[in-house]
Amino acid sequence: MARQLWLAFAYWRLRPLWAVLLSAAPYVQLAVPLRPWVGLRFRLLRRVIEIRDAELALRSYWRRDIADQVQAAARSAGLSPTLERAVVEAAVVVNAAAARLNGMPPSDLPAEDVCDTSGDDLSAEAARLIRVSWAFRHCPIVRDVVRPVALPGWLRRAQLRRRGRPASGDGLQAGGRLRQQRIEEQPERWRGH
Repeated sequence: MARQLWLAFAYWRLRPLWAVLLSAAPYVQLAVPLRPWVGLRFRLLRRVIEIRDAELALRSYWRRDIADQVQAAARSAGLSPTLERAVVEAAVVVNAAAARLNGMPPSDLPAEDVCDTSGDDLSAEAARLIRVSWAFRHCPIVRDVVRPVALPGWLRRAQLRRRGRPASGDGLQAGGRLRQQRIEEQPERWRGH
């Protein structure tokens, strides 16, 4: 039971990174559709393979200057070596996906081997990619590097919502007051008065 829960957790946690990379490189998605009876282990394995294939497909868009900038910021922030590698990989890979989506040319000075490979162990590779996915979604170092590059609309709105900033056309008030708006709209009995 614990193994099944971990597989479901890993599959769910990899979705943000998987969605961004597959939007930039949709041709790496495996052609055979998943059937309802397919187990979680196979689904997780497939997601890990598609993420790794998309990273390799976007390799020509990796930028060494981004990797160096993020690595210096991660070191100055005092991150552990494992988290530092995840932050660098997230910034380089997501920046490459955004560059590909925006029609930019491949990089002149590509970064070398920012993706750490963990071998044939599915659990180790999934855990590593979960750290990368976490860094992509939550690390301010990655957000600062990827922010200047225009991301797809759905992804940009999702990141803006997480930061509490307004995103045009999606109902957020100026000044990032979505939470305050929700509190004010709640009935009096829900506010704890």
